[in-house]
Amino acid sequence: MMYRILTFIVSIAAAELGAQTVVASYGSDFNTTGAPTAGWSYLWNAPDGWGIGVTGDQASGFIGAPASYVPLILASPSYTADGDLVGGNNPPSGFMRLSSGGGHPGVSVGGSNMRDRYAIAAYTVPSSGHYAIANSFITMSNSSSNGVEVLVFPGISEAVLRHVSDPFSTTSFDTEIGYLDAGQTIYVAFGPNGSATSDSFSMDFDIVRTDRLSFRDQFLNGLASGADVITITPGRYYANPSSTYVYRGNFNPPTPVTVIADGVELINQSDNRTISLVNCNNLTLRGLSIDYDPQLYRQGTVESRNYSTGTFELRLHEGYPQTLSTTATSGITYEPSNLTMKQMTNTIYPNGNVTEIEPGLYQVNANFSNMDVGDFVSLTVSAGIPHGIYLENCTGVRLEDIEIHGAPAFAVLSVNGFQISLENVQITPGATPLRASIPRLLSSNADGLHFKHSYGEININNSHTAYTGDDGIILTTAYAPILEKNAANAITVATKSSSETVEVGDELYIYDPVAGTRESAIIQTVSPVAMSETAIRAEISILFPDANLTNSTFEQAFLLTLDTNVTTGTGGIVANRSGDSSGSVISNCTIDNTRARGILIKASNVVVRNNSVYNSFLPGIQVRPDAFYWMEGDFAHNVIIEDNELTRCSIARSNGYTPIYVSARGFNNWTPGTGHSNLTIRRNKITTPASGGILIEYADDVKLRSNTTTNSHNFTSASPFYDSVIRLERVNNVSIYGVNLVSGINEANANMSALIDTGPQVTNLNVVAGLLLDQDTDQLPDDWEIDNFGFTSVVDANDDTDGDGLTEAEEFIAVLNPLQQDFFQAKIGMSGGLHLNWTPKANRFVTVYQNETLDTSFSILEQDIPAEDGTFDLPPLVEGSIFYRIAITE
Repeated sequence: MMYRILTFIVSIAAAELGAQTVVASYGSDFNTTGAPTAGWSYLWNAPDGWGIGVTGDQASGFIGAPASYVPLILASPSYTADGDLVGGNNPPSGFMRLSSGGGHPGVSVGGSNMRDRYAIAAYTVPSSGHYAIANSFITMSNSSSNGVEVLVFPGISEAVLRHVSDPFSTTSFDTEIGYLDAGQTIYVAFGPNGSATSDSFSMDFDIVRTDRLSFRDQFLNGLASGADVITITPGRYYANPSSTYVYRGNFNPPTPVTVIADGVELINQSDNRTISLVNCNNLTLRGLSIDYDPQLYRQGTVESRNYSTGTFELRLHEGYPQTLSTTATSGITYEPSNLTMKQMTNTIYPNGNVTEIEPGLYQVNANFSNMDVGDFVSLTVSAGIPHGIYLENCTGVRLEDIEIHGAPAFAVLSVNGFQISLENVQITPGATPLRASIPRLLSSNADGLHFKHSYGEININNSHTAYTGDDGIILTTAYAPILEKNAANAITVATKSSSETVEVGDELYIYDPVAGTRESAIIQTVSPVAMSETAIRAEISILFPDANLTNSTFEQAFLLTLDTNVTTGTGGIVANRSGDSSGSVISNCTIDNTRARGILIKASNVVVRNNSVYNSFLPGIQVRPDAFYWMEGDFAHNVIIEDNELTRCSIARSNGYTPIYVSARGFNNWTPGTGHSNLTIRRNKITTPASGGILIEYADDVKLRSNTTTNSHNFTSASPFYDSVIRLERVNNVSIYGVNLVSGINEANANMSALIDTGPQVTNLNVVAGLLLDQDTDQLPDDWEIDNFGFTSVVDANDDTDGDGLTEAEEFIAVLNPLQQDFFQAKIGMSGGLHLNWTPKANRFVTVYQNETLDTSFSILEQDIPAEDGTFDLPPLVEGSIFYRIAITE
């Protein structure tokens, strides 16, 4: 019998768009004899303290802030601010009114009135669904008007429409709003557009609804359906959850599941988490855009700076939230001309010192941060349940083509993850609000992409973090503090979170950071210890007084017996080698304008390749465990940092560390073999750093090869200021080789003769080629130019003096004579097997490519072969033909 197998994909389209239904009509619903028709209310943005005969605080009453709206009063056949039809007798309401056929806005900005006053028709939707404004029109009664401004607000979020009516014709303000839950309110506001003269208007509009499930219901129903592919209906969705919006736990399908959310914009109106996936596997989320509105931070312009009191006055930007409380946590200063984070400034910490001067204007403590009048400032504020997307104990989860434009703390946080992939995840400020003239200055309130306690194979590719409130991308594992030494081979440890595990067979590194020692052991038994979180935290506070316990639960403790005796006891820390992020890659990513580091690594067996970091307050790429404050580690082993571009990194006033910075925090002493090991840092391009280019500490077996530093040493006042390009301290067995090019040192006190500087405890330093100066910044070493041409100003890198088809840069790389038509030669040798042979070249490297035809692209067979070897053994040729290509590099 013959069997036929049919392979197919099960798919579900989660809620198709149905027919529109008119649920409310402004004109026909308008009641002129009693209370407004159910669902409707008529309001205006009155000043605080306004009343009949009392103007109130005319700097207050912001449009877009529903909490400040007050009802209009029936004065049949209209609703007016003061309940009469006189008009103009109770400023700043002016001639404000709404009637069944139209109305008039209130007073415009001018004199003591600092806000345009809007007449607002509000409708609270009775059922959930997708909403829109339809069948609308507005007609001006007098052609001398400059038009009426129409704003449409979905609940507490910013306007989705700004329309200015044409005084000479009838215009429509139809607009899509999006999905709203029952009980949300749509506000349609009519304002004077800067001048209330001759602003009487006729208008009408309908509110229409289409059946649609919420994003949450489509997502969760789709996962429960058993389908392999779930498609979320495109469109805008608003949600105002009191806790996490979407939560799914324990999802483990037999085959991979993909949720397609292309064209879906999810607006979180709260300060809580948007998506939480716990114990979920084999799941891909694609195409979703997440934003938070109202924004979870404040931004404004510095109107004055008082250095004697350490304060500044900040005018909040129009179109953004207009309140700033004492919960403001940290601030960033920006250049108003190009919106980049401002160099030589520091993080602003208000520490609760925030005082309202008038609505929208605040005095803020600036501590020692440097800023000028006219600078822009953003300030984060405390939020609810943190993080935009949260993954815990997940395996095989993939985020693809995701945009996140705001988040309470991290945009994406993965805890205890394995095989987590991010492809084209964009963490950037969202679009400029319709009523704003200044673009958004912040995306996430803290880190962009944070991977904590990961078990390996984290792949972050082609992603972008920009304007983050802290680090761009982090890979970190965790230290467990030792609470008690129970026996020579037994210790009690506490883990940082309840989801962390310790298991029999796990390999541990056990550190005494004060003594600078490290021991290794393997767990033989694990026994839970009955200690409350309160008791554990109290013990840690005594043993580690500098520890930041805010974001760590420390809910569990374990007694571990080990396969060997250890000397480290109470007050030591433990790193579990089973969760060290092995096999993780961060590649082809862009990180710009971050308040801290671009990329931070506290893990091992990681590749950081071909990324671009621009304008970071702290180092562009940092490798550094933290023994006490964050209790995160560990030292990095087998890490490659290659082909990255780092521009304007470490620009903060008191953080002038090098753009590539390998070190440790909280380890008071070091001995060889206890810190980082086997680090390769090659072909990175460093431009315009604060001081030097690379700092390496606490490390063994480091290879620095062919890194380029251009326009170094920009800020003498940066602290610490390293006058060399490469600085080494507490290192053993470091090799500097290849072509390391240094161009355009700016500061007079930078040490031109000692480009490699050594501090304490440097042993076995092997400088093969050193650093080559390129003071004319043409990407050719000065000595090479002088040896061949007599001067540095004769040729540039792209010239071809001898006309042999190779540029001067290519002649230099291939170690050829730029004044003679010679070539880099390679040939196949057959003696004793197949060999690829070439003329040996010192301090260069060869990559060998192969392909069966000349018509398609070649693949890499082997790379980083020392060119001085002059030969490479090729694999045996079984049949057919193989073509080889050889490339020589720095």
